[in-house]
Amino acid sequence: MNDVTPESHPTIYKALDMISHDMGHGAGWTSYPIPDSWWKHIAAIEAALLTLSPDDFETFCIGDDKAMLEIANRSTHLYLSSMMFDAFASEVDYWPHPYQVAG
Repeated sequence: MNDVTPESHPTIYKALDMISHDMGHGAGWTSYPIPDSWWKHIAAIEAALLTLSPDDFETFCIGDDKAMLEIANRSTHLYLSSMMFDAFASEVDYWPHPYQVAG
């Protein structure tokens, strides 16, 4: 497990922070842990997110499902990003969230 921070991967961090806030778990965590299964794709995901306009980025992170999917279908790495964010938002067992660690 590796961590995404505002310094290491600012765009992914911002996305996870928005999703966390939207889920009701707050924002501004020091870092977000990334499972090893996703870490190997982290550089490609960061690069793909950088291609989005600010409006598309927000929609992609916390918009309605149809709009998110339309953006995700623009590229393989955006689709992969969508899958990673879905796993994060689903709070799957292998993905500890910062609020769980913080108590």
